[in-house]
Amino acid sequence: EAWDTGRYLRYMPGALEEIRAQFGPELHILHDVHHRLTPREAAEFAKEVEPVRLFWLEDPTPVDDQEALKLLRQHSTVPIAIGEV
Repeated sequence: EAWDTGRYLRYMPGALEEIRAQFGPELHILHDVHHRLTPREAAEFAKEVEPVRLFWLEDPTPVDDQEALKLLRQHSTVPIAIGEV
């Protein structure tokens, strides 16, 4: 199965909202993006999932792209986990 960024960006926010609705505010929801988004896509995604109150969003962009992380921080308050690679 080929990766489809558009499909992911359309599907995942709703899926994360359903998880939050099903399990409530006490569940720590962690989501790993696996470096698959461009900086703009990562910022858009993070902003869209803010109401879900993720515990963290992992590796939305490559860790070595500090400008991408700066852009992401400017557009979203979602906690970011990075750097395991």
